Amino acid sequence: MRLNVDPIDEFETGTDAFNCGNFQEALKIWKPMAERGDVSAQCMLGHLYDNGKGVERSFTEAAFWYGLAAEQGEKWSQFCIGSMFDKGQGMPQNRRLAAIWYLKAARQGLPEAQFSIGQMYKTGQGIEKDLPTALEWFRAAAENGYREAQVYLGICYEKGKGVEHSPARALRWYQEAARQGDALAQCSLAEIYRRGEVVDKDIAEAIRWYRQAARQGFDQAQFRLAQLYQTGIGVAADATAASVWFRKAAEQGHAESQLALGIILINGSGVLRDVEEAAIWLRRAAARGLDKAARYLKLCGDSNLGGTSPPGPLFNIVRKKDGKKFALNGPELKAFMKDKQFVSARMKPKDSRKGGVR
Repeated sequence: MRLNVDPIDEFETGTDAFNCGNFQEALKIWKPMAERGDVSAQCMLGHLYDNGKGVERSFTEAAFWYGLAAEQGEKWSQFCIGSMFDKGQGMPQNRRLAAIWYLKAARQGLPEAQFSIGQMYKTGQGIEKDLPTALEWFRAAAENGYREAQVYLGICYEKGKGVEHSPARALRWYQEAARQGDALAQCSLAEIYRRGEVVDKDIAEAIRWYRQAARQGFDQAQFRLAQLYQTGIGVAADATAASVWFRKAAEQGHAESQLALGIILINGSGVLRDVEEAAIWLRRAAARGLDKAARYLKLCGDSNLGGTSPPGPLFNIVRKKDGKKFALNGPELKAFMKDKQFVSARMKPKDSRKGGVR
């Protein structure tokens, strides 16, 4: 005979087990409740099957329990069943039904659903394309603290996409998302402070946000932070730190960082010179469409980059000024492509025996 137990207390017992990682105990408690029609237990049973916690993962079972709860108006289950229709998990993909369930949950104020239905209105998948309505839902999700929507609105206002161009509103939404740890928002906020748009130019604040985004692995922030260390703007110049951040971004395929790392490796600035590795990064940057990388390979003589380098700076660029010749290397090499005072476009290997320029 079943004892008369308060359903709230019974559900909370299952919640305690779930929070302690005892998913099988939670399942044991929630399943009979779900079978009796308890909407919260049905939702959580769907979550267990959806994520394979305490049971073998089964999208079909998850969809079954989410569906029962969704029919009773449970908003998270409505969003989840919409997502499963959207992705074709546990059932055939059906974007029209996905939109219906997203809309039900969105109207109950669930920000994840508001963002998702906004995406569907934006793309016209499962529902008629309607950009103004999409923006309304994105704004609702953003106001409810959903950071992806906040970032999207920031981009829209920054670029004037579907809304009136407003740097001030872009700043507001980037700030909201950045405080929640969104790396793209953090990098975008740093750019605003670096350029001095809407706010007073503040390199220190820009560096703070670049660093937060860079630590999350955001390649553009890593690149910007490396540039600041390389130039000593806002921070003490640190060639080693610059090379570290350029490398992190380069390894993610960031073309400008690949170019910068290649040049650093040629010069031995903050790193041990490695011309063979330099060639690898320059070729990767060139393959991604950076003409400057291709020009460096050509100027340096691609065949020479793969060989053994002599001691001392690998390449010197001759500049003529006031009738005298100067050998340039290290940081000055960076200016080579832009400085019109350079009269020699040929890079000359240094004579390691005499220590001079041939």
